[in-house]
Formats: sequence, C-alpha cells, structure tokens
Amino acid sequence: MANISGVNGDSPIPAPRVAPDFALCTACNYPLRGLTTFRCPECGLEFDPTVAATMNLGRPLAAWARRCLLAPGRWNHRFVWLTALISVLAASRPGFVFVLAGLAVCAWLMLAAFWCVRLFLAAVVLIRYRQSLASNRRAAVAWALPPVVGMLTLGLIVLHVPLRVCFWVPLPAMTRLAAVACDSPEALPRYGWVGLFYADRIERLDNGVRFTVRGGGILDRTGFAFVRAGVPPNLRGEDYYIPFHAGWFVWTESW
Repeated sequence: MANISGVNGDSPIPAPRVAPDFALCTACNYPLRGLTTFRCPECGLEFDPTVAATMNLGRPLAAWARRCLLAPGRWNHRFVWLTALISVLAASRPGFVFVLAGLAVCAWLMLAAFWCVRLFLAAVVLIRYRQSLASNRRAAVAWALPPVVGMLTLGLIVLHVPLRVCFWVPLPAMTRLAAVACDSPEALPRYGWVGLFYADRIERLDNGVRFTVRGGGILDRTGFAFVRAGVPPNLRGEDYYIPFHAGWFVWTESW
C-alpha cells in the first residue's frame, strides 16, 4: 500500500483505499470505483478493496449467475435439521420405524441432489465469469452445514445412539419386567408400556422374557429379549438375537 509522508517528520499517512476501476459488487454488479465507504450503495453488501475475493473483478454477473452463487439459505437448513430429526426418531426403535425411515431416506436423497446441483452451478459460474471464491465465513458455514449434519446423523445411527438412549432412559422399567418374568411369571402382563416402548406382545422365556416393540422393524417384527444367562432360545426357528446390554438382546422375529 502506498504511503504519503507526514509533515515535519511525522509518521507516514496511509493512502486512502479504493476499489479498482473495474470492480463490481458481487451481489448486484454495482460499480465500486471511487467508493471510500466499503459498502455497496445499491444492495448494502460490504467489500474490502484489498481483498479481491470480496469484489467481482471479472465479467458482470447475470441475474441467474448471482442466484447460483448464493449459499443454501435458511429454509434449506431447516429442512436439513428436520430430516436429521426424522432420521433419529426412525432409529430410536429396534429395526427402525418403517414410515419414518422411508421419509428420511427420500428427504436425504432430495437434499443431496439439491446440494450437488447447486454446487455444480456455482462452480460453473465461478469458471465462466472468472470469479474467485469469496472469503465469507457465513457462506462457508451455509455450504458446509448440510453434508456435516448428514454425516453426523449417519454416525449416530451407525453407532445406535438413538436406540441406546431410548433403552437406557427406561432401563429401570425394563429391569422390573425382567424380574417379574423370572421371579413372578404369573404376574407378567401380555402387553403394555415398557418404559418408552409399547410392547404389543410379551412372552416369558426360560429364565427371561422377550417382547416385540410396536412400530419397530421394516419387514420383520423386532423387539428386545432378556435372559439371566446364555442366549435366548430360538422358539420359532427364525429368531435372531444381537447382544445389546447386560443380558438384553435386540430380537428380530422373521416371518
């Protein structure tokens, strides 16, 4: 930056910063030449004359090109968070909740397609109009949020975090059900709420119990099983058990 010498040996006075003669606003193409306040008078977007990425130094942007460079907005982010919530709720039951899982998969596919198309169009505009990537932290966060939330949601589901939370919160109720099945089988209910799960069929096992969870499972019925020692028995020839927590198993009943 050029300096102007001060009077009587004072420190140099920095020359005023101005935008290049051919600089345009990145949002509305307003000429920034000669402006000494670093805000576009047309649309109010701030710029820095010393940072090329905050100005349009290439060809004037068409209206469609400006729209393509916009980062995903508030409604897109709300849809992302809503889809993540539906995904977590779908994974809160053994075997997933069929309807919610279907909605979540469709929503994630739509979001991924929208994000990829937007990113491709933005890249085309950057190349065609000789633009540089703006150093805008808010825009970077807006672009990064959908894939980051998607990966975090997938990680939670792969690690069975929603199911484990819904299991651990009502664990005392599940423990009482197991104790009744083992010690007082005549008092075992045939159905009803077990903590956060509605058991629509409760069966006593030798030294244990198992129940199917309403809403759980996509093709097969799913639920939980408990035995004090060993592995739950295969009563119908197609029962499938996955160890879950301290004698409890996730039970899949094939049909």
